[in-house]
Amino acid sequence: MNTAHHPLAVLLTALATTTIPVIAATGTLDATFNSTGAVSTSFGATESANAIAVMPNGKIVVVGSTNVLGNSDIAVVRYLANGSLDKTFSSDGGTTTGIGAASQDFANAVAIQADGKIVVAGYTNADGTNDFVTARYNADGSLDTFFGAGGRVISAVGGNDDRATCVAVQPDGKIVVAGSTDGGGSDFVVFRYNANGTPDTTFSGDGRANNGFNGTEFCNALALQDDGKIVLAGYTDSQTNDFAIVRYTDTGLLDTTFDTDGKQTVAFGNDDRATGVVIQDDGAIVVAGSWDGGSSDMAIVRFNGVTGALDTAFSTDGKHTVNLGGADFCNALALQDDGKLLLGGYTNELGNNDFALLRLNSNGSSDTSFGSNAILMLDLSIGGDDRATAIALQKNGKALVAGTSLADFTVARLDTIAKTDARIGSSAPAPLGNNVYNENGNGQSLNVDVPKSGGVKTSFVRIENDGHATDSFLIGGTSGNSNFLVEYFNGNTNVSTAVKNGSFSTGNLAPGKSFTLKVRVTAKTGAANKQLTIFLTGSSDTDTTSTDTVRIKAKTK
Repeated sequence: MNTAHHPLAVLLTALATTTIPVIAATGTLDATFNSTGAVSTSFGATESANAIAVMPNGKIVVVGSTNVLGNSDIAVVRYLANGSLDKTFSSDGGTTTGIGAASQDFANAVAIQADGKIVVAGYTNADGTNDFVTARYNADGSLDTFFGAGGRVISAVGGNDDRATCVAVQPDGKIVVAGSTDGGGSDFVVFRYNANGTPDTTFSGDGRANNGFNGTEFCNALALQDDGKIVLAGYTDSQTNDFAIVRYTDTGLLDTTFDTDGKQTVAFGNDDRATGVVIQDDGAIVVAGSWDGGSSDMAIVRFNGVTGALDTAFSTDGKHTVNLGGADFCNALALQDDGKLLLGGYTNELGNNDFALLRLNSNGSSDTSFGSNAILMLDLSIGGDDRATAIALQKNGKALVAGTSLADFTVARLDTIAKTDARIGSSAPAPLGNNVYNENGNGQSLNVDVPKSGGVKTSFVRIENDGHATDSFLIGGTSGNSNFLVEYFNGNTNVSTAVKNGSFSTGNLAPGKSFTLKVRVTAKTGAANKQLTIFLTGSSDTDTTSTDTVRIKAKTK
């Protein structure tokens, strides 16, 4: 293991990666990821993985901490998209960074810049008390010396215990880091840095803003709105522990359009702690975490993105809780492309702590097509202690869930969307899906020249189930016109009427399985250069929002 960034010494410990024999109590992991769907990585010490991000090139970055000779160091691991360690990153796939000579250093968050550089946020006691620390790494795993001092920025608010828990990179390259500060009573605090790590003085005058709720507050999550506003989520004990949300303008002021003072709290029970926040496409703000209703359960709430009021179109009153069966804790929230909400954490429902995921529809109802009645549990260590802490979504809709299993970094990958993947081909059946999903055929077109006056061309469309569960798919296709006869065949059976009506079903397809439809185009005209675009759409029978379209562009010659 490389620790070239530690100021005292280089500790040579082999970075070990383990294939986990996963037992999935509910749901199915993606077996194309490290052959079993999960991977565990050890630095040879006690590790804790706290955050995950996907790079533009598909590589996967996980950050947290490792305890080396009694001192905790920041730890960063990078995987290839298939789950193997990326040996181009610090020569063996992982690196550790110590901030001080014998300091305790922790990474809680990670974000990826557009140029592929990796921004990590957490805290260090290198200067005697806990302070924010932000580090930036180059693509090869070395610290970026153009950022801060030697690749690191330490920021003190003035209290004894300042801890960064979240980070995001704005479209303009500025870096937003948030967490909590203890200045006699813990408050939310957010810093904004220029791309070189210097304070952005256009933000609250000095690059920092902090606010409280007249109690002890802890910030756990951060989201950036499209208009530049910054949303923080966590909890406050101003009454009992309640969800707490703050929204700032892009200049660092409390946004008074949000619940009149820029702040909002929500109570579920006696101990409510928010750990994740996302912004939906319509601007609504969704916050998730846990609440104690006698035994901890997952909890989620949605706010109107304009006023900050509870959105009663979400689960009737704006709030929703789910008991997974044991003591359940939510640590992460992700928003899928189809609008569904994925919550991740852990539960002791099966005895020991296991990774736990819950998926909800965009309106707050349980998505029963996911796992077992919307719940998926993963016993990664077969009876050991497994805790998920973070979720990242890949471009193809698959979900990466990171956390700790038996004190090692652990990542699991699963399919989270019931994706329909249509692929088109000519002269022979189309190959399996290409992970291009759209509703207009862009990027999935086939040009065919049909000899005029009765000429025939045959093409093939393959509908693949790229989802996580068995599903059936309805296929709809374009009819012909005065120039072309369009026919559809299932093998040698003419199914044109059903396809043109949009009622033809593939029947049940297991994940990864496919169905091939033959498309025959006959020219009825004797004229050349007549054209027809044929659209074929496959739609999930259980989730009609999951569709994929291909096009055949026919032309007489």
